[in-house]
Amino acid sequence: MVAVREDSGGREMFQMTRQNVNLQDGFLNHMRKEGAKVEVMLVNGASFHGTVKGFDNFTVVFQAEGMQHLVYKHAIAQLLTDHAPRPL
Repeated sequence: MVAVREDSGGREMFQMTRQNVNLQDGFLNHMRKEGAKVEVMLVNGASFHGTVKGFDNFTVVFQAEGMQHLVYKHAIAQLLTDHAPRPL
């Protein structure tokens, strides 16, 4: 992220700021790398067990029951796992 400020002479200065840690991406990436089993609970009440294969800003791909499922993030209510979390 870039912050824009003015110096004492009124000129714009650009300064890099520390980006926020994205907990969602960190969690999904850790589950993907470890191949951890997750239970996916959707907002419509459906659920399934699988592993995270990939994700982007809007979707997550899960491997479950021999098939890949593309699920929109806004449809996910919870992800549950027994896997130990990584320290932040």
